[in-house]
Amino acid sequence: MHLRTILWLGITFWLVTHTAAGQKKNAVEEYDLVVVGATFSGIAAAINAAEYGHRVALVEEYDQIGGLMTGGLSNTDFISFESLSGTFLDYTRRVEKYYTDKYGANSVQVADCHNGIHAEPHVTLRIFQEMLAEYPNIEQFLNHRLKSVSLENPIQQLRQIEGIKCIDQRNNESVEFHGKVFLDATYEGDLAAFAGAEYRVGRESRQEYGESLAGHIFYQYGRILNGSSGEGDRRVQGYNFRVIMTDNPDNRRLIDQPDNYRREDYLPVAEVLKQGKVSQVFTRFGRDAILRTQMIPNRKADVNDIKNAPVRIALLGENYAYPEGN
Repeated sequence: MHLRTILWLGITFWLVTHTAAGQKKNAVEEYDLVVVGATFSGIAAAINAAEYGHRVALVEEYDQIGGLMTGGLSNTDFISFESLSGTFLDYTRRVEKYYTDKYGANSVQVADCHNGIHAEPHVTLRIFQEMLAEYPNIEQFLNHRLKSVSLENPIQQLRQIEGIKCIDQRNNESVEFHGKVFLDATYEGDLAAFAGAEYRVGRESRQEYGESLAGHIFYQYGRILNGSSGEGDRRVQGYNFRVIMTDNPDNRRLIDQPDNYRREDYLPVAEVLKQGKVSQVFTRFGRDAILRTQMIPNRKADVNDIKNAPVRIALLGENYAYPEGN
């Protein structure tokens, strides 16, 4: 099977298949499925394969599973409750049950989880761990950073992954994984890139595929604004920090002043406030604030950047080189 791109819940990952079992010799480990990246997509793929009895290796670079969902992003995107299904629906039901069992069906916490869509990151982590623990045929390898991919000789001009090599960052030892199927569930497509898959960083032009909203454009309220050229470039969507904040003084952690803090770097924000361009710091819907909030259980909020706001926490332009970074 050749490389395929699969879109699932807004996350792109690549499926790379290997030859039939038993063809590799002297493999350190042989799995039916090797998933690189314990994001929610990776976790869901591992669970669904394990349900069919397959042996799965779930390989994660960091010391925690769950990706963004356990690292600060609790306001997950979806179109309608009716569209939710599969493993994600199972997750939301477990979230709602957790808050119901702990605080009661009529509690504020149950209301703030919005049918299990919004959860505190530590609750999401707990539920992901419980979901994986139900399948003993899933083995987790945390702190394993992908270093290289070995490929077999092309068959009918298709490049097939033979195995991957990772570095166990706890002891700096090399670990190899072999399997019938390799699945890339990283956010940047690291496995696919190591395997030689073609990719590009940036935006296609409007002319390349005839897409009216492609390329360099300014867009607002359903119309393209002046200054839009539709040209392609190497820009990517802005990155920003997703953090959880609270208005509960008993649950707060004060922020220490960084060693390299320079007050003058932030003085322009004061001018924005003086000019009245920002009427409030936090908002749920408007753009005349600095931070967008979505309440989650226990007096906490998922905090996000506000597009086109006068003050941004997104690192606009600073991230263009990140996908190709070392």
